[in-house]
Amino acid sequence: MEQSVIERAFDVARSGKAAGVKDVEKQLLNDGYLDVRAQLSGPMLRKTLNELCRATTVLRSQPNRSAPPPSAGESAAR
Repeated sequence: MEQSVIERAFDVARSGKAAGVKDVEKQLLNDGYLDVRAQLSGPMLRKTLNELCRATTVLRSQPNRSAPPPSAGESAAR
């Protein structure tokens, strides 16, 4: 584990797989981090992580409305 608890918490929050701080804490505990709840106990940190979780979850749940750009092979074939 090279990342600190807080760095890993932000990675998990950005992943879109956590609905909130409780899910982030569970993932960090499963990853083997210690003292997770104490390190994520600050109210502003928890608020920020919750907002990031919600925003990322909302973005991931929206359908992709634009077609992906063609790959290099597709554009060369045209």
